[in-house]
Amino acid sequence: MKTSLCKAAFCLVFAATANVDARTEQVRTEVVQFIGRLTEQADKRCRKGQVEWVNKHFEVGFVQVVKTDVPLRLHLGSPVAVTGRILRAYSPPKVEHLGQCPISQMRSDWIEGMHGMRVRRGKPVGFQYLHVTAVKPFRSLKAKLRGSKVVVSYTNHRAANVTLRVHYEGCYGKPDTMQQQRRVKDLRLGRSRSVSFSAFAERKVHFARKGVDRGRVQHVATSVSLDAPLDDVVVDLNIPLRSLGVTLSCPRGKR
Repeated sequence: MKTSLCKAAFCLVFAATANVDARTEQVRTEVVQFIGRLTEQADKRCRKGQVEWVNKHFEVGFVQVVKTDVPLRLHLGSPVAVTGRILRAYSPPKVEHLGQCPISQMRSDWIEGMHGMRVRRGKPVGFQYLHVTAVKPFRSLKAKLRGSKVVVSYTNHRAANVTLRVHYEGCYGKPDTMQQQRRVKDLRLGRSRSVSFSAFAERKVHFARKGVDRGRVQHVATSVSLDAPLDDVVVDLNIPLRSLGVTLSCPRGKR
């Protein structure tokens, strides 16, 4: 009787272990297609009041690329479409701080990067680490300045219905942000469509905590993002307009 109980217990443990192994294997081989801008980043380390950048790596959007043989540096700073495996169980190298870092005032959507402040547009994609197995340029977006308008062109290589958003930063200290959006619908595969946005936009700004009313303040267009509702592709793409050849700055005396 004891032997049969032990065998039963062994079977239960074995079955549970097999299920865990199966789930682990499923996560380890979870494949995704992902569209975002490729940048080089690093982990921030504080050392005696100074900032050091360690553990350099590539990121697509805000997702860290882990252990890849794909030549990503060729696409640095550009929008890419990558294929890769999601690494949900990956543990990054620990960063040991040796003192405090300088304290800076930051907006809730600001993220300090190795080459300057980054802005997260939209929600996180749901995973943080990716093993990239293939990469190709993403050339669906173009932009140009036409008078007082930023003209954004979208070419349908995959999605017929998308939302384009141009993001603006205020022309004043610790600026607020705003956006304008345009929808592109029922665009045939391979065809292009252009939509226009204001190069500058005004918005009433009031700081309730300080009791300061700035009135209507000018904002300058800085980036364009793409929202494409695709079942099999994850999109986290926000491109600085300067990367597309459109460079704008606040008028003198507006900051």
